[in-house]
Amino acid sequence: MKEKKTGKHKKIIINESMNKAITEYILKENPKLSDYLFKSRKGDNKPITRQQAYNILKDAGDYCGLQEPISPHTLRKTWGYWAWKSGVSLVLIMEALNHSSTSITKRYLGILQEDLDNVYFNLNL
Repeated sequence: MKEKKTGKHKKIIINESMNKAITEYILKENPKLSDYLFKSRKGDNKPITRQQAYNILKDAGDYCGLQEPISPHTLRKTWGYWAWKSGVSLVLIMEALNHSSTSITKRYLGILQEDLDNVYFNLNL
């Protein structure tokens, strides 16, 4: 797929759980290849807008009692943060997020000095 903002091509591997969810959706909904997954109620086979995606996530966060607002961008940042916390290389996360440097990725993910201190403290050579 091609990212709209950067124009860069991105390859996404479909893992087992994604494959299962996609298969279940196809069997249940029998969509055409040209159908949008998240359709607007306005018009025939029109996608939801960025604003509508934001509203859906914000309402879901409110419903769940989250203290801070949630948005589509929150999902992107959260993915990156938890990938890093689970041990994924900062360089790989930088590539996945299409950042131009690891310093941008560190700032984006909110990697603090305390996190770096824990690396040094827990490293036992």
